[in-house]
Amino acid sequence: QFEDQIFGLSSYNVPELLINQIVDKFKQICQQYELDYDENEKNRIKILQDTQLLQKNMETQVQVNKNEVKRHQNIQFRLESQIQQKDQFIKQCKAELDQFDFQRKLDIDNEKNKFNSLQMKYEKALDELSGFQNEILRIKEDAKKQQQQDEQKLFQQKEHLQNQFHSQKTLLQQQIAEKEQTIEKQYFDSITLQKELKSKKEQCQLYELQIKQLKFNQVQQQDFYNRQLQQYKTVTSSEVFRLTDDIINVYSSMENLRFNPKSVIKSNLEELQLKYQQLEQTNENLQKEIKFKSVALTDLRKQLKNLQFQVQNQEKITNEIQKVRTEQVFVGEEVKAQLKLKMMENDLLHKKCQELEEALQKQGNKSPKPIIDVRYQDGHKVKRRVRGPIY
Repeated sequence: QFEDQIFGLSSYNVPELLINQIVDKFKQICQQYELDYDENEKNRIKILQDTQLLQKNMETQVQVNKNEVKRHQNIQFRLESQIQQKDQFIKQCKAELDQFDFQRKLDIDNEKNKFNSLQMKYEKALDELSGFQNEILRIKEDAKKQQQQDEQKLFQQKEHLQNQFHSQKTLLQQQIAEKEQTIEKQYFDSITLQKELKSKKEQCQLYELQIKQLKFNQVQQQDFYNRQLQQYKTVTSSEVFRLTDDIINVYSSMENLRFNPKSVIKSNLEELQLKYQQLEQTNENLQKEIKFKSVALTDLRKQLKNLQFQVQNQEKITNEIQKVRTEQVFVGEEVKAQLKLKMMENDLLHKKCQELEEALQKQGNKSPKPIIDVRYQDGHKVKRRVRGPIY
């Protein structure tokens, strides 16, 4: 009945792998049973041989004992006791043989029970096979649907990544172009600022030279004016009036003079006072010019400091722009590396999908091989090749 059920699985579309597993399990059980049976037979034969040998030995010993009894009546009682011991040993051996036979029968019954349980398990497995087959079909359909969905997702993801890469690439190119334009503009601005700074420095140097020259001229003129003022101040006003009075007295005594000497002296004095006022005015003008030049020099120094600060800021800006450009290049390389990784992952997923598809196709197109039936007849193995595929 079990063999008919095994080789009648073609009507249930049972997979070949499960059939081979069931047959291999049954073979193992039968082989174990055969080994146990052979071992038990060997033990039984050995025990029988031992008992026969023991009986022969006992018979020879009895014969010897009989002869010895005839010759040695003194040890007859001892020999009889030994014979009784041997008889007890024989009885014990027979009891052990009976126990062994009983145990062997129990083992056979247990093996039969195991076989019946295996048969029931096999029937249960046949019931589960149909469910397994339906589950396999459902898994194949789900795998195909999942493969289609994965391919669609991969295609969409690939397009999205490509679009994102192109957009980021164009954006980075625009940013780089803008940064290059700003850098070029700032470079030319820095060149112009450097030129202006150079011209301002030259102008400041010229102003400093002019201020030094003006100071030197002012000092000389101040010394000259001070000397003249000192000379003019030596002649006091009282002396001037006294001299004028003397001159007036002298000239008044002279009647033949045709002009008034007092008016001449006053005119000379007025000229001297006018020159003194002019010298003071020139001195004030020089002081004002010096102040104006010093103010202009301070303004030029402030402009020079501002230009130096602008140049430093321009250098900082150029350094920051260079840093931004390097960061942009690094970000662009990082985006390219991420895109390469995504493309590699997509290729791996595509390869895995292809491998799954090939495996499913191979599993669907695989032709089942005929199995080998192992039968047991009278304790011997009999192999028979089954015709036709068994599913």
